[in-house]
Amino acid sequence: AGRRAAAAGGAQPPNPSALAALSDRVLRCPLPPLVSDMLESTALCYLSTFAPSEGRDPATAGAPTPHLSLMRFTYVREESVLIISTSKGTRKFAHICASPRVAVLVHDFPDRRGPGAP
Repeated sequence: AGRRAAAAGGAQPPNPSALAALSDRVLRCPLPPLVSDMLESTALCYLSTFAPSEGRDPATAGAPTPHLSLMRFTYVREESVLIISTSKGTRKFAHICASPRVAVLVHDFPDRRGPGAP
């Protein structure tokens, strides 16, 4: 609700070209304001996990099996943390337990921005 209220109150989303300039940098906490603003302006991301294959084919045995999920997240600016939750019975939960390395892709979905936003 706070995220939507901020967008409705006239907050401008970050400039895409300014965000692109940060894409080749490793970002550490605290995140730059531009990145924090973008994370507060959306709530969807793609979460990529993987686990060793359990296939019966010897040619692919042990090869990573990727899994990609569209997820809702909450960003906590004060701690530079994304909170993503899932049920214990999901493939992504099993993958994270087997290997905690994940990738997250956040998309700002420009068509969902408030009126008058660039």
